[in-house]
Amino acid sequence: MNQSILKENLKKIHDVACPTWKEKLEGYAKREAFSSEVELTSSEVNEMFDASDEKQKKVLSEYLTEPKMVFDDIMSFEDACIKLGITDSDNEINILKSLSTPNRDKLIAFYRLEIIAKALNDGWYPNFNNHNEYKYFNYFIMLNGVFSFDYVVHYYDATMTVPSALYFKSSEIAQHCSKIAFDDYKTLYK
Repeated sequence: MNQSILKENLKKIHDVACPTWKEKLEGYAKREAFSSEVELTSSEVNEMFDASDEKQKKVLSEYLTEPKMVFDDIMSFEDACIKLGITDSDNEINILKSLSTPNRDKLIAFYRLEIIAKALNDGWYPNFNNHNEYKYFNYFIMLNGVFSFDYVVHYYDATMTVPSALYFKSSEIAQHCSKIAFDDYKTLYK
């Protein structure tokens, strides 16, 4: 959900920001030249809170509402479908289930993971031309014959290690996906 802030209050945030963020905030202030307010997207507000220390968060909280984590509402594939407006009638799993290919279960698992990732990333998609943008993916291992989550990898290079649809905009979101979609990952990688 977008939030509006008075430019005078944006200036107060600017006063406690680091040099990089001062520049960003100045850019936000220039958006609506003839208005006393600026509208910020939920991604921009979330990014501000994520980049802030406790002192800065205190100032931010006076003028903006910290967005809840996107994954608070997504605990399953079904929740992801609801968020994206995917109904049973347009859910491609029905088509995939009708296939008789030996990789059918992997295709279904990948589709489910892609939908969950899309919902969790909330409009973000990895830009492999941007070497300054971190991208995150889940890394799994087989340990004593047991498939298990190992850790989240952060990545910034232009090469892909996993399909681009399975990258996440933050480590927390990637780890959340590994928990709620563990069985899909297991099916995909078996």
